[in-house]
Amino acid sequence: TAEADGTSVDIDWIVESQVNNDYYVVENSIDCYEWKEVDRLPGHGNCNTPKLYELKDLYPHIGLSYYRLRQVDYDGNSKTFYPVSVNVENEKTIGLNIKPNPAIDYIELEMDYTLDPLINHNIQIFDMSGNRVYKKHFIGEIHDFQINIEKFNKGAYILKSKSDNINAVGKFVKE
Repeated sequence: TAEADGTSVDIDWIVESQVNNDYYVVENSIDCYEWKEVDRLPGHGNCNTPKLYELKDLYPHIGLSYYRLRQVDYDGNSKTFYPVSVNVENEKTIGLNIKPNPAIDYIELEMDYTLDPLINHNIQIFDMSGNRVYKKHFIGEIHDFQINIEKFNKGAYILKSKSDNINAVGKFVKE
């Protein structure tokens, strides 16, 4: 299991028995395509009693992300288990409105925040396969900021913005 605990994530699993078990690797991803190692814990080699494993990710992704477990044997063979999702909310996450949605030629970004206007933006767009199709660094207020999407393939996209260290995520469809 993986559960958000404020701004960290508690990860635990139980193993009933182990054979030739060297270690476990816990990995994290925001798109289920690119995985990053969070931590690794030693296995119990050969063991026929249940063992509980626990760890805490102190620096998780804000918003929705995924965790998976990979078990590695002494001989290097491994098995990767299905991921579980976790949503970490934080006061540094703001809403992002993308309009029009669905869109044909361009999209316009509108951020929902009550802070002073944000002026330093790193914007990325990913297709549903996790491929980055757009990246731009923008300085200035985000009002009336447009992105030309004429050359994008039809389908759904995820837009991520990091603006003055405040994260925003939105989805849109290109027709």
